[in-house]
Amino acid sequence: MATSRILTAACCFIITASICGCSFCKQPTLVGPDRQQQEKVVLTPGHKAVFEKNKQIFYFDGKTQVQLTNAGSNHYPVLSPDGGRVLFTRKSKKEAMNPVDGGDGFYDPEDVYSDQLWIMDINSRVEKMLVEDLPWPEGYPAEKGTRFVPWIENAQFSVDGRSIYFMSPCWVTSSALYVVSADGGEAKFIEGSNYLKVIEHGEYKGNLIISQHRYFLYGGSYDWCYIFSPEGKELAVLSEDPDKIDWERLNFEETDDK
Repeated sequence: MATSRILTAACCFIITASICGCSFCKQPTLVGPDRQQQEKVVLTPGHKAVFEKNKQIFYFDGKTQVQLTNAGSNHYPVLSPDGGRVLFTRKSKKEAMNPVDGGDGFYDPEDVYSDQLWIMDINSRVEKMLVEDLPWPEGYPAEKGTRFVPWIENAQFSVDGRSIYFMSPCWVTSSALYVVSADGGEAKFIEGSNYLKVIEHGEYKGNLIISQHRYFLYGGSYDWCYIFSPEGKELAVLSEDPDKIDWERLNFEETDDK
């Protein structure tokens, strides 16, 4: 049951703080993206995988390796749940711009440039750009129609492969979480978040684990992990730290013993 996943003491603690007026920080601006580390892929016979080598994307069908991209600077490939498509980022020639002006400085020269989000059909090799720029996060002052050129972090498929979630650095203490259809279209802002994981199994399958930076009424702040619906509704308080999430319990699936 949903209530069995909520940490009772933590829930009371966070809800009290929320009622007292917690909000996301609106200070200007994150100076650069917190780049995810490219995981080393172990190619196992009989198992499909995608990986990056020399800034190009490769596909392993369980037997042989095939190079999928031949141009640009490509990173962070993710295989779709059905194994038929690959999601990846590609560096553009535009300098990245955060929604709030005022920051400067970058981690390395390549991070000056923004990311595009691409998807490719592995069989046909047809590729499509899904995201080049983004609408301003909802709820924050901006001129109507304002857009920004993003860095993109932690792109992930939904469980059914129809949607793609990703984050873009926006504020000093928070990135913005967006969703876009795997077939293309306008990306939509969901919430502020510093962590993202699509839940693949168990009672909360298909929902999202995110981390939010919130504030106490009388000063101070805290960062906790929550379970949110894809539409942005908070479902449960999960943990004070992603490293402390009980994945075995979270992914537990009840079986029919009849």
